[in-house]
Amino acid sequence: MSQSSGVSLSLPLVGDANASFSPADMKGKVWMLNIWAPWCVSCRQEHPVLMQIAKSGRIPIVGLNWKDQDREASSLLARTGSPYVAVPED
Repeated sequence: MSQSSGVSLSLPLVGDANASFSPADMKGKVWMLNIWAPWCVSCRQEHPVLMQIAKSGRIPIVGLNWKDQDREASSLLARTGSPYVAVPED
């Protein structure tokens, strides 16, 4: 077994620069990480499935917003609904 290096990853949350997400926030829980972007066609196609998973309550989903240079994530999620318990951005 390896020991932790003590390095902690923390990313700002979409729509709230004062809040952040760290994988440590989910320590001890089973959760899903979905990497997505508003410009990603495949991501838009999988969105209804993620909404169904979230609605079932079986597993929390964290959505890493990737390379969203136009900062469209907040408005897109407001229109389509968010399946995510947290939306950190890179």
